[in-house]
Amino acid sequence: MSIADKSLTCSDCNEEFVFTVSEQEYYKGKGFDYQPQRCANCRSTLFERRRASGVRYRPARRTS
Repeated sequence: MSIADKSLTCSDCNEEFVFTVSEQEYYKGKGFDYQPQRCANCRSTLFERRRASGVRYRPARRTS
């Protein structure tokens, strides 16, 4: 089964963006099993807002 570009919709701006084959391979290589929810512009805006606020994201610790 071959991988093909996917057209996704951004959860913030509702614009379509392409999740390319190379991006999919990168995600898979990093062990991620999900697709991005935001386009590149909204992702960079979100990261910039977080950086400017000084709030650092840390995932919840697993208790098991």
